[in-house]
Amino acid sequence: MPKRVTAFELMLSARDPKTPAYRWIYGALRTEILEGRLRPGSRLPSSRDLALQYRLSRGTIVTAFEQLKSEGYIEGTIGSGSYVSKVVPEQLLQVGTAGGGDRFGLASEAALHGSVASVSERCATAPAKFVGPRWPFRALSSAGPSP
Repeated sequence: MPKRVTAFELMLSARDPKTPAYRWIYGALRTEILEGRLRPGSRLPSSRDLALQYRLSRGTIVTAFEQLKSEGYIEGTIGSGSYVSKVVPEQLLQVGTAGGGDRFGLASEAALHGSVASVSERCATAPAKFVGPRWPFRALSSAGPSP
């Protein structure tokens, strides 16, 4: 079964001569992901296709892909293709809403404070029970504790 070629037009800004080509492509792909033009789960074109399309070496594209993968923007394995991650790093860094939970299902600070307070109140009203000997910690002989 032949592989499908993805139509893909990257928004490339003019490249600064001091910027390495892989950082230039990396920045363009990262921007596309963060601005939502590359949706989570969407397949990226192969490194060979991008290299031909933008007249760069394949190694340059692979290096940009590896940087994006190491930072969590894309995922994939050799031979299966590269895909935009379902959750990008910036989404993990966002603070939750003031309601019961944020869009990732995490409790807000107020909800956490309330649950900690209720646990501490229950601990304060529980009877203190001391289990064990009432002498200072010391190494015991095989015969047991001495009086």
